[in-house]
Parts: sequence; structure tokens; C-alpha cells
Amino acid sequence: MPGIRTLGILATAALAVACAGPTAKQPQRPPVPVREALAAGTLVGIAPPTILGDATPVESRVVGALLREALRQSARLDFAPDSDGAPIAARIVTTVDARVRSIATSLRLVGTESPDVPLASTSFQDAALTDAIDTLTADTRAALGDPTGAETKPVGTIYTREPRCIVLTERARDEAARGRVAEARKQLERARRADPGCTVTLAALANAMLDAGLAEDAAQQANQTLRHFDARTAPTTRTRLARTLLLARAASGNLRNARARDEELLQLGAATLRERPHDPHARFTHALALNYLGRFEESAPELRALHVRWPHVGGVAYHRAFAELATGNANAALDVIRGARRALPREFTMLPMAIAMYHADETPALRGELERMLEAAEDRTAEREVHELRRMLAALALLDGRRDDAARILLDDLDWLRHHVYLLGSVSADLAETGEVLVRLGRARELAARIESLQPVATSAAVSQALTYVAGLILVTETNRAPDTALATLEQSRQLVWSTLLKAAVHRRRGELVDETRELATAVRISDGALVRENFSRALNALGRDEEATALLADLRKQLLTIDLRRASRHPVLSPGRALAFLATR
Repeated sequence: MPGIRTLGILATAALAVACAGPTAKQPQRPPVPVREALAAGTLVGIAPPTILGDATPVESRVVGALLREALRQSARLDFAPDSDGAPIAARIVTTVDARVRSIATSLRLVGTESPDVPLASTSFQDAALTDAIDTLTADTRAALGDPTGAETKPVGTIYTREPRCIVLTERARDEAARGRVAEARKQLERARRADPGCTVTLAALANAMLDAGLAEDAAQQANQTLRHFDARTAPTTRTRLARTLLLARAASGNLRNARARDEELLQLGAATLRERPHDPHARFTHALALNYLGRFEESAPELRALHVRWPHVGGVAYHRAFAELATGNANAALDVIRGARRALPREFTMLPMAIAMYHADETPALRGELERMLEAAEDRTAEREVHELRRMLAALALLDGRRDDAARILLDDLDWLRHHVYLLGSVSADLAETGEVLVRLGRARELAARIESLQPVATSAAVSQALTYVAGLILVTETNRAPDTALATLEQSRQLVWSTLLKAAVHRRRGELVDETRELATAVRISDGALVRENFSRALNALGRDEEATALLADLRKQLLTIDLRRASRHPVLSPGRALAFLATR
């Protein structure tokens, strides 16, 4: 529980401010002399305040949070709480003496034996602690050669005068730093009830919604906060809200909409950097936009610098990992994502880690990692994750040349799906791909029994059609007969890709290369599937059209390895079908 003494001070002061009438004009204070002029862009740490007298650690947290929000209104210096872990050049040391109700700051230069430089002090005998912190931080900045201007807002306005709101919001920051998004959101909902207009809380809540996949809710929350609480919004908080709004809108629409929002995000980042060149939130906004636009050569150096500034922020590590992968630095990406595991949910790290380990030639270690993750997912009964991890293990086996292992894993997954039929509706495309891979691996006979057992429990038309396609492939492979019933069913249900591929399979078994190539050319026009393209390149080679086949495989390889954060990854390590197709591009 928060310390009674500090919470009582804050609550009493907040009530006094709310109930008091107009105050007399205060006499102008004398200018504060510069004690230690810091260069623009200096990274200044904020140590947790020391509180003398009857106090608790929670009270120190409240004061520290208010100091942080008040100080980081600066556009000239970059103030970072010690918890950021940034490589600071100097540190603000704050002492609150609860016995005489005074608060003071001094500057400690890092890496020197110099004594602390006194900066500012004030009393909160007759004022709210928030008002005292406004005076203190204004004097502190002036003493550092960074005077405040008219744009500086009271900390009680840009954060809150409600101590409970502060305590819960700061607790949510801790949870988010550990990757516990759901718990962070729960704390923020409680904080909002304590102060519905606290924009620090609302910005964090909108971001938590976005991290939870609630893009529309996040957009609505960010938009409402920007529209209705501008007077309570600090520059850094405004940047965060605008960034969340654009990211949420990008996630809510189609690819064209996302690209347009990413261009707006880039403009936001550039404009904010012009106004606040040393604000890490402005830099992160700019770097994020570059990443989403695929401009990784530009984003990578920005994200490397940000990762030094914010070594514990999972989102920075996540985006830096993809920028490193896209620029050919798999080992760097792997180091980054391993270091960020504590700050990111498991589902965020699995994809970049797998891709990085594959390209860093750590496939045996990747196999062990995936097997451990599979065991953990089975223990948690995370069924969809179990299925996806099995597919990744099968893909890795194919890429490693372990074809029998790949077949065994895929057959086991089909047996497992028979006992988890409620998943079938969401994996119909996987069923078709698994069937085609197993047929190519020479396991049509073993596959047939699995398909027969799944057909009676097909949970949707899509599942039934996928099983029909695989059954047709098995019939062609095992008997050389045309699967007329399957073809009629698929054509009637407008599954043109699968019906066209079945026709191509029939022509291939009959040695009718020209007809097979014609059907595959049709399939390529209506599908961007990796196996479809690999099949077509093989047929082109057989016809002697080597240049076309080579160009098609080169394009396929590029598609499979390209990182595009606005599309689902097509990397071969994620899918046995793409793995099999990728092998043809080597």
C-alpha cells in the first residue's frame, strides 16, 4: 500500500487546490544562476529520490514519477530515470525531507570524483507536492542551462494529482517491462478510474490495447485522449498517443491503408524530431515508420542507438532484431532478441528468434529450442501453438535434409488434430499444404488413413474442401486415375487453385508436360503459393525454358526471405510447404 504520509500530503493538497478560490498574483522569483551548463542532448539520469523521515519506498516512487514527467518536458536535454539503464553522463539526485517538508536536487557527474553540485531546493509547507516539484524542476533545469518556457505545463496537469493513479500507473509500467501486457492493462484500467483524465495513464492504456491485438480499441482510446485532453498532455505523451493512433489504424485496415498510415507515422517522427531532437520517443516513432516501410538500412542505425538509450524496452529490441535480419546481421539479431526475452511475451520472440537462429547457422540449437517450446505449450494446453511449433519443426527437418523426421512430425500432427477437431476450421490451408508435402515425401499411403479419419469430423466447408484436395492428390499418386469426384466438388465450390493443381497432377502422372505446364501457369496467376511457383519452375525446366524457371525461383527466394512487417512472414522455417519450395531455390 502507498505510504500514508505522502499520500496524505498529495490528497490534502489536491483537495485544497480544487476548493480554493483565485489566488493572489505571486511575486516574480529571481532568476536561477547556471550551476553546471550541460550541452544540448546530454543524457541525464534521474536517481530514485531519497526520502528522509517517516516514508516508504512507494512514496519515493510517487515523487520519482512526478520528477520524471516534469523534467522530460525539456526539448534540450534527455532526462532518463535510472530504471531505463541508459548510459548517462550525469545524474539528478533528489532528496525529500518529509520532516521539514523540503525537496532539493543536486547534480552528480558520472565517472568523476567531483562532489555533487547543488542545483535547486524548495519547500512544500504551504503548497501541494506537485507544485513544489514544478518549482524545483524549473529551477533545476535553469541551473543546468535549460530554462523552462511558456510551453512547460504543471506536472499535476500533465500527470496527475491523484496519488493512487500514479501508484497504479507506475506498477503497470513495471508489468509492461516484464512483457506482462494483460496485467499491465488491468492496472491501467484501475488507474484510469482514479483519474479519468490522466493522459500518461491513457497513453499507456492505448498502447497496452494495441499490444494485446485490440487495434480498434487502441485507436479509439488514443483518438479520444488527443481530442479531449490536449490541455493535460505533455509533448512526449502527445507523441506516444499519436504514434499509437497511427499504428492502430494501420493494423485495422488493408495493406494500402497500412502503407498510408506508415507514411504519416514517418512524417510525425520527422516533425517531432525537428521540435524535440533529443526525445527518444520522437526517434522511436521515426525508426518504427522506417521499419514498417521496409527502409531497414535507414532504420537499423536509429534502432541501434535507441537500443543503447532504452536497453530494457522490448519494442525497441523487437524492431531492431528485424532491422538486423533485413540487413544481413543474423548474429546481431539473435543477440538482441535473446536479450529481450524478459521484456517481450513469448509469442513476440518466437518468430524473430527462429529466423535469426536459422540464418546464424544454429539449426541444432533451434531444433532444441523449438522442442522445449513445444513441450511447454503442451503442458499449457496451448493447442494452436502446439500445431504451429510442430509445423516449424517439420520445416526445419526438411531444411536440414531430415525428410523422414519431417514426415513423422507431420503425420503425428494429423493424428493430434483428429483429437482436437475444434482447431480444424482455423488450419484448413495447413491441412492442404501438409497433404501435398507428405505426398511429395512418398507418404501418400500413410496419409490416406489420416485423411479418411478426418473427413467425418470436418468442421467447415473449408476443411472439407482441403481434405477433398488431399484425397484427390492421393488418388492420382496411388492409382494414376483422375480424381473426377474431387475435381467436381472443388470446381463447384470455386476452389480453383486446388482444382487446377489436381488437373496438373493428373497430366504429370500421364507425362503430358505441356498440359501440366498450362494448368500450373493458371495456378500461378491465381495463387502466390510457394509450392505452386516451385512446381511451375520445375515444369518450365522440363520444357527447356531454363531462364524463365531460374528467374521464377530467384523471385520466389526473394519473396520467402524478404522481411515485411506489414505482411505475415513467409520465411521457410515457419512452414513445411515453403521449406520444400525453398530447397529448390538453393
